[in-house]
Amino acid sequence: MESLSRSRFLGLAAVTVLTMLPVTAVVPVLKPLIADRYGVRDLAASTFMSLNMLGALAGAPLAGWLSDRRGWTLRLLVPAAFADAALWAAMSSTPPFWVLSILRFLEGAAHIAVLSLLLAVASRGAGHGARRMRTAAMGGAVVLGVAVGAPLGGLLGTPSPIVPLQTGAVVMVVVACCTMGLVPARGFVPRPDAHPRLPSLHAPPALRLPYLFAFVDRLSVGFFVYAFPMYAARVLRLEPSETGALIGVFMLPFALLCYPAGRLGAVLGQWRLVLGGSLGYGIVYAAIPWLGEGTLWFAMVAGGLLSAVMFGPVLVLVLDASDDATRASAMAGFNFAGSLGFLIGPLAAGALLQLATPSAGVLGASRLTFAVGAASQLLAVLWALWRLRRGVRPTAAA
Repeated sequence: MESLSRSRFLGLAAVTVLTMLPVTAVVPVLKPLIADRYGVRDLAASTFMSLNMLGALAGAPLAGWLSDRRGWTLRLLVPAAFADAALWAAMSSTPPFWVLSILRFLEGAAHIAVLSLLLAVASRGAGHGARRMRTAAMGGAVVLGVAVGAPLGGLLGTPSPIVPLQTGAVVMVVVACCTMGLVPARGFVPRPDAHPRLPSLHAPPALRLPYLFAFVDRLSVGFFVYAFPMYAARVLRLEPSETGALIGVFMLPFALLCYPAGRLGAVLGQWRLVLGGSLGYGIVYAAIPWLGEGTLWFAMVAGGLLSAVMFGPVLVLVLDASDDATRASAMAGFNFAGSLGFLIGPLAAGALLQLATPSAGVLGASRLTFAVGAASQLLAVLWALWRLRRGVRPTAAA
């Protein structure tokens, strides 16, 4: 595949930001959009947040496999982006809940195909050091889109919770059009022997621990994106715009520091940052439902900083464990692991809130839910420390 110029890379990073905007735009309006509009309970409402991740579990390996096996990039990216736009538009038409659920599943498959291919394309055609920095920068672009999407969704959704869905459709049309001018028409070198990369079954040893942290990070985020809006609405009595602003305060430092964290990892060691960031993030995460509204803003900033310290280096570790011929599958596997975590997170959070509320109240249920999400981070740190102390070095750069 031809080398990407600096201007094309920056364009792809901007497109990646746009691609991620719709993902969190629906989070601040989750209660009026699903729970109130359809009259469903916590578990059913949290299922809506998870169904696109179930679609992503199918879409990520398939997109990576087709790209590696056939050498396709633009031929996959543009149709997937247009399909994503059409699905957002269909969801905004207020279909029955079962139809909405199917559309949400399909949207997840289309979205993850776009994201996996953008990440793979951005790292091609550069030296190893430049690829590392570009990968960390793309991680920052992913999180920046997530960070901007939450407050944007809160503002757009205040008059009507349908507006963020309609905005998602428009944004993905823009993404499809932009990729036609930014992604080289000539794809990757075909690999006829390529197979779908599933983290638990096909991942090389060098990818397994990075995939574990991708899973655990998105698991805790899955807990957060469902439990926090419910906690903010039911306990703190915040408006969607205020909830979106709080989520944005968490995500913005996360996005801005992904690239510096990737550079810092080259000096201090990627695994030191991953483990230290995960430990600190778990502690702050568990504290969120114990804090008052004023202190909560500082906790959100701290959580975002620690997330960046963890997320950027994990992406670099995935890069180090793959080469140009397998990068699409490696990035797809990273997204598969993350999507699996995001699938389980909202479902588990919804189940905990629904089961615990009668006995513990909304506040007690929220505290239990956040504690479980934090425990997943701490357990991953303990497991990785045990593996590393045994001399298991996941990558040469570790």
